[in-house]
Amino acid sequence: MTKQSAALAVRLRQAQWLLDELAFDAAADRLNTQQIAEAAITLSRLTTLLTIHATSSGGNAGITLGTDL
Repeated sequence: MTKQSAALAVRLRQAQWLLDELAFDAAADRLNTQQIAEAAITLSRLTTLLTIHATSSGGNAGITLGTDL
């Protein structure tokens, strides 16, 4: 595992935890605008990291995106 792959794995796990918390709060009707804004920023940054990783891995790195994303 490269340093870049390890960093990406950490960021993906952090995003997973964030989304788990958001889902829990949304189900309990406790989701607020600050949480939503922070999630949007985090996911935007993750999108950038994923794009960089895919590009540096030789094209699309075998990634096929579904139409439901």
